[in-house]
Amino acid sequence: MMKAILAAFLIAPCAATTFQPCPRPIDAPPIRLTIINTQTPGIECARRAATPIDAAILTMAAGCAMDGLIIIPMDGPAQLLALGAFKTPDEALGHEARHALQRWRHGVFMTNSEGVCE
Repeated sequence: MMKAILAAFLIAPCAATTFQPCPRPIDAPPIRLTIINTQTPGIECARRAATPIDAAILTMAAGCAMDGLIIIPMDGPAQLLALGAFKTPDEALGHEARHALQRWRHGVFMTNSEGVCE
């Protein structure tokens, strides 16, 4: 019994972070990703937001992905934003690339499992 409780406790974080990616049609056009390495990701993301409300929300973002554009700090002091979310710069880049490629969106400070398909 104790082993089952321990196993459930250890795999709970894995279950909480899994999500189903949004399907991409087989005939969808290719996506070209452009990566902008910046020390001010929130400001850069807000500048490219579609609405003023999105811009206000994105000022708090540690990175964003939209229309093939990934904005994220890959070096310098702003890396602490990603490290604060327990992600290395490479993991943060992979996270934003999934957003760009799979059209999956979640709110700031929310996990992937709390998002929606576009």
